[in-house]
Amino acid sequence: MGPIPFLTLILQTFPENIAVIVCQTALVRQAFRPKPILLLAAIGTVTIFSVRLLPLGFGAHTTIWILIMAAACWMVYKVKVSRALIATIFAVLILGLGEVIFCELLLGILNISPEQLQSDPWLWTLSGLPQVVFTLAVGLLYQQLVNKKRKSDHGEPS
Repeated sequence: MGPIPFLTLILQTFPENIAVIVCQTALVRQAFRPKPILLLAAIGTVTIFSVRLLPLGFGAHTTIWILIMAAACWMVYKVKVSRALIATIFAVLILGLGEVIFCELLLGILNISPEQLQSDPWLWTLSGLPQVVFTLAVGLLYQQLVNKKRKSDHGEPS
């Protein structure tokens, strides 16, 4: 894999990392705090950029990214390693599900091939934004459900 273009790094990779971290944070049942979320997203973005420069096979950057993000989650939130790893895997799976759904929709709507999509840097970058919104929405919704359950378990009105 080659390096990620700067435009894609800033407009797609970093927002994807924010969305995954929001989802991961919700899954480990931690409060959303901007500083840790942005720190973890920056770590994830630098990780993906750096690993893609290495001569590794397809999918290797995702595996390394998952492991580093799980370790970072464990260190920042002080949760069990297994919980951090499972939350990270689920957050990445949610992002992947969004990518499959929205990429197929976009290819159908625009009536173009995946190769045509990848050959246009702007279109390629912007095509990733729906999955970012999807992943972010799942994380926010899950956090809201967890908070609502906590309140009802403690007898607080919702």
